Amino acid sequence: WALGADVAVANSGGIRRSIDAGELRRGAIFEALPFENRVFVIDADAALLRRLLEHSVSIFYPTDPKQAGGQFLQLSGLRIRVARRKPVGQRVTAIEWQTKGRWRRLAQTDKLRVAVQDFIYLGGDGYGFLKVAPIRRKGRRLLRDIVLDYLRKHPTVSPRVEGRIRLD
Repeated sequence: WALGADVAVANSGGIRRSIDAGELRRGAIFEALPFENRVFVIDADAALLRRLLEHSVSIFYPTDPKQAGGQFLQLSGLRIRVARRKPVGQRVTAIEWQTKGRWRRLAQTDKLRVAVQDFIYLGGDGYGFLKVAPIRRKGRRLLRDIVLDYLRKHPTVSPRVEGRIRLD
């Protein structure tokens, strides 16, 4: 991670379009990430991380998971299992995080460094409860600039479905 985080999350509402295959234009990144989001790294214990993930899936509808709102999180370094028919607050049935190239189940004693957009940390999309988390690093750079730097260093990207969010 560019900012020393163990895992990262991004609200779906902050991602405004897909990026087509082929030559990547800088403008496509600006269209996909149009907001002036900076990246913070916060310290989160297992309970706060679980609350974060539960809020992410709180408005899933049992009949149509595509109706999730902007607070639905995209994950990196995390895998979750979601029982979308369970009551709100009880939907995340498993959480794993990747450390040293291996997946491990989140333990109640784990403390992770989580990269989040300032929008989320400051309470956007109902995430106001995150303000209790200490900020380890307050990013000065915009999320899209971090993405652009990554793409300069890794000009060939091969996205694939990784099963980070499994719905039951």
